[in-house]
Amino acid sequence: MPLSERIILDIVFLLSGYIFETSIKTICFKHILAALKTDNLPSLS
Repeated sequence: MPLSERIILDIVFLLSGYIFETSIKTICFKHILAALKTDNLPSLS
């Protein structure tokens, strides 16, 4: 595998992992906010 191809794959992998982690945190945060507003446990919808 050429070096440039490996670097591109590494960048794509890091970016997708970062986006995945950020979206999970955002979803959890929204559930926590909803729970605080309604005083209920967040339902996973």
